[in-house]
Amino acid sequence: MPNFFFDLRVGDRFIVDDKGTECETAEKAREEALHSMVEVASSYMVKGRQSAIVTQVRRDDGTVIFQARLALEIEGMTVG
Repeated sequence: MPNFFFDLRVGDRFIVDDKGTECETAEKAREEALHSMVEVASSYMVKGRQSAIVTQVRRDDGTVIFQARLALEIEGMTVG
């Protein structure tokens, strides 16, 4: 089964996946990346920590096969 790597950018932080995850196909890797983004968003974006998350999926050889950006924009609400 192919190994895919899921790198993540949250604000200023860039987290490189050096272990990888086995997925049956590139499509399954894409689905895994999107599910992971939702989990990260629930931890960071809802609490107001970050407004954008980017993930990219790489093959074993380093080729990027997929990149997605999830952004949150809130208008008309002040906190305080």
